[in-house]
Parts: sequence; C-alpha cells; structure tokens
Amino acid sequence: EKMLLRAVFSSDKVLAALEKRISAEDFSHPLARKTFSLVSQHKVKNGSVSRSFVSSILDKEVAGFVSQIMMEDMGKIDKNILKDCVLRLRSNRIKTIKEKLRNEIRQAEDRKDSGRVKSLMNEFQKINSEAKNG
Repeated sequence: EKMLLRAVFSSDKVLAALEKRISAEDFSHPLARKTFSLVSQHKVKNGSVSRSFVSSILDKEVAGFVSQIMMEDMGKIDKNILKDCVLRLRSNRIKTIKEKLRNEIRQAEDRKDSGRVKSLMNEFQKINSEAKNG
C-alpha cells in the first residue's frame, strides 16, 4: 500500500492509471485509505498530484504518514511491481469481503432467514465471478 502511494507521489501518470483499477476502499490500512482518497480528490486536471498538495495536507496524521512514505527507501518501483501491488491489494480486499459475507451468511442461517441467505449467497457468487474475471 505504501509502495502504491509512493508511486502516486513520484509520477504524474500513476494516479490516473491506479484510479482505473482500485479505489480508496481497496486499501486495508486506514491511513493509506484516507491518503489515497485525499489524493484522488485533489488531483489536478491531467490526473497528476500537485507538488504543493503534499505540503498542504491539514490532517497531521496523514501528513506524517505521507512524510514517512516519502522518506522510506523503496528502491525502484517499476510497472511490474505496481501491477503486483494492485493485484495484492484487490485480492486482499476480495478476501475481506468474502469473509464478511461468510459471517453474514452464518448469522442469517442461524436466524433461519432464508431470503437473506439467498441474497448473500448471490452476492458471494457475484464476488467470486468478478474475482475470476479480473
């Protein structure tokens, strides 16, 4: 997650490409989620992040998080690494959603709410097919 955010701050083209594949909800770390959301809201017309944005972050926790990311040595972040990061992020998000659905299905079964079970099972199937189709 930090690597993706670092790439967003390092390259004008990365944010536009990432926004087509992921959203803030895909991030599991709350600060990463909040940071990506802020960056997405404050991008300039061509899809890049203005350099002044980083220094204008008012949320001290997010500002500290961004500073930490910018100071970490992450080596060269190429396209293949970014693709892998996106795949992992999406995979983790899907696992989280599926686990939540499993729990909700169990609870609905315990309550003998067959309508809710059917609805949740359909949602689970939809998530599975979306995950398989990318």
